[in-house]
Amino acid sequence: MLYNLGKFGKTWTTNWHSGKRGFINPEKYFFDYVIAEITHGKDGLNMAVEHSSDEALLEVLKSPEMLKVLRHMHLAKVDYAKNTTRYTDIPQMRVTEHLKRLHSLRLLDIYENTSIKRTAAKLKKSAEVHKHHTYYQINRNGDIILKEVTPANYFRLIGQDTIGALCHMDKLTDHPEMAATLKEFYLIDQDNKITELGTEVLNYGKSRQKVRC
Repeated sequence: MLYNLGKFGKTWTTNWHSGKRGFINPEKYFFDYVIAEITHGKDGLNMAVEHSSDEALLEVLKSPEMLKVLRHMHLAKVDYAKNTTRYTDIPQMRVTEHLKRLHSLRLLDIYENTSIKRTAAKLKKSAEVHKHHTYYQINRNGDIILKEVTPANYFRLIGQDTIGALCHMDKLTDHPEMAATLKEFYLIDQDNKITELGTEVLNYGKSRQKVRC
């Protein structure tokens, strides 16, 4: 199958799996994108036998903080609330709530071992520590959810017409239901201004001819 590298350019700056931003090598991004298409299907739909529920995906997409915590857990593998706060700059009370909710969504497991080695907890500085907190560990479901945080799934779950409204921000007040949905997914802010995330999703839609502005 042939792919056109040209459509990616240098403007698509988010690695949707890790959340890292910055200019990237188009050829590297192209490779990552092809892998994502193989894993999730041409439009980001998961074609694997094992996949997450849209309920969990929707909840994560609607909470940038929860998504940030889950991405941290992907990097750390095993961690607890206070340390997660250090890396995410989210207040510990809310981090604790997000960890509990991610556990209830079956995206995290409670780490049961009495001690933790650095081989398991990637961000630990000590070779081994004994547990004094509730530690969580990302599981396969959590990793699958992160792979599904793609522009294509924003389109699938929100709809082309609603995301297409980002092309006509001056008329958004005439469509309060669309505006409410876009705010719910943080594609626009409370002042009805498009967010960085909204711009990236919209640019994806333009590149795939899902929207015309």
